[in-house]
Amino acid sequence: MVRLPGEIPTEFLRHAVDFANDTLLGTLGATLIVHPRTEKDHRAAVEAALDGLRYGTLGVNCWSAVGFLLGYTPLGGLPGQHPAGHRQRHRLRPQRLHAR
Repeated sequence: MVRLPGEIPTEFLRHAVDFANDTLLGTLGATLIVHPRTEKDHRAAVEAALDGLRYGTLGVNCWSAVGFLLGYTPLGGLPGQHPAGHRQRHRLRPQRLHAR
């Protein structure tokens, strides 16, 4: 468990995205769990978080692996990164499917 700073959702999401992108290993998938009221009241911050996450598949309030099961997203990390990098990314171009 890691405690991240941020008194308001906008600050917390910014720190969470930075932590996920810069500290965690891998880029296959990320899951963002957001309370419906927070998503409604801070829509711009949630959208900025989704745009900022450098992962092949994103799940919002669902496990990101569901994206692989749908058949619309290929298995792979963030496109455009060197596959031998320390985060081991693949050069596949995933499609984003927003299912809420």
